[in-house]
Amino acid sequence: MRRIIGALSAVAGAAGITFLSALPAQATNYVVVYWNSMPPSNTGYACNGGATHVLSTGIGVIVTVTNNCSVRVWLHQYANGGGTGQCISPHTSAHPTHAVNDQLQITNNTAKC
Repeated sequence: MRRIIGALSAVAGAAGITFLSALPAQATNYVVVYWNSMPPSNTGYACNGGATHVLSTGIGVIVTVTNNCSVRVWLHQYANGGGTGQCISPHTSAHPTHAVNDQLQITNNTAKC
C-alpha cells in the first residue's frame, strides 16, 4: 500500500497536483500540521495541554493546521514563542497567515479564539 501511495505521490507531483496523505485513525486526538512537501506529508501532535513543539523547518512550508483538540492551538513565528502568533480555535482548521511558523503551542484554554 505504501508503494502505491508513493507512486501516486510521484505522479501527482510530476503533474503539479497536491493532495493530502491519509491520516491515522487517532488523528481525532491530534493537531495535524500539513506540509507543502514532496511527497505531501503531515505531522500529528497529541492534544496535551501545555505542550510546546518546535516545528521542523526542513520539511517544507505549512499549508494547513487542523486542530482536532478541544483547546486552542497557537502557531508562533519563532521557536522560542516570540514574533507573530496565530490562534486556531478548537475543532477548526486554518491556513497560516505568516510564512514562517517555528513553534506550535497547545494550550489549556477551551474558548474559541
